[in-house]
Amino acid sequence: FAAKLISGVLDFKAMIDNETLPVETVRGNPLCMHQYYQILSSCRIPGSKSDSVVNYSQTKNPTYITVVHNFQ
Repeated sequence: FAAKLISGVLDFKAMIDNETLPVETVRGNPLCMHQYYQILSSCRIPGSKSDSVVNYSQTKNPTYITVVHNFQ
């Protein structure tokens, strides 16, 4: 199951990277698709006072996937 899910997400990411993802619309009006470019290449970096979110989609292609199961 996990392998099929990861495969589907990677196909979705390829559509985002190639800009072939169809624009979603509501009542004929296009929605902002910017959030799709942010979600799959972001991570949270812990900080002493607060955490920060870093997006690597513009600087380099991610080369690994983190899998978490039962908080492990």
